[in-house]
Amino acid sequence: MKILATSDIHGNKALIYLIHDIVKKENVDALIIAGDIAPKGFYQFFKEGLKFDISSGFRLRNRADILKGDEQQIKTKLDLLGFVEIPADAYNLSAISLKQKEKLKEICSLLKTIDIPVHMLIGNDDHISDEDWDRLLERHGIFNLNLRSHTLGEFKVTGFHYVLPTPWNTNNELPEDELAKRLKHIEKQVDRRTIFVTHGPPKGVLDRLANGLLAGSESIFKLVKDKQPVFHIFGH
Repeated sequence: MKILATSDIHGNKALIYLIHDIVKKENVDALIIAGDIAPKGFYQFFKEGLKFDISSGFRLRNRADILKGDEQQIKTKLDLLGFVEIPADAYNLSAISLKQKEKLKEICSLLKTIDIPVHMLIGNDDHISDEDWDRLLERHGIFNLNLRSHTLGEFKVTGFHYVLPTPWNTNNELPEDELAKRLKHIEKQVDRRTIFVTHGPPKGVLDRLANGLLAGSESIFKLVKDKQPVFHIFGH
């Protein structure tokens, strides 16, 4: 069995098209996504003189090329890259959550065109309620990994979506002691034939953020060390 694992798509549809090509080229049997599926980049669109421009707190690569063309062409390119327009006077968590939910529907539809089993975990930047997440994944036939296990060939895939607190007060954050308690609900599901999927990293393993902070969980590290799953896949 050949499995493709990825994470932190952040609404970038171009990445989903790339995944589609890799799946076909490499004859991949299943796809696992370890969280942060919905868009993270939000912007306000405006005209400056004879040119269009955007205001966004999120980095936009190849900005000059993306901002070439008419308004519709620019917005189409931004949508492809996972950027979502929100009016400046409506830039709040409620508006972000609503836009993410709308875009998640589109992303799930694109993922289903890949035509292999898709296993997906929510991320801390996915500000979507558990009820909406469950409903959307069920509607699109995508395997939900939030505190759940699913059979995948000879393996079992088990997911855990909680992360340690961040400076940005994102979704599904828990202090280490609370995170450890939640892990106990699934630890019996993890064994040597399990593909263990978490959004957050284990402590000391690829857990340093760009600002130098460490995001790794000691409890996740301990569970992986004790249970020895066949693979541990994580994002963040």
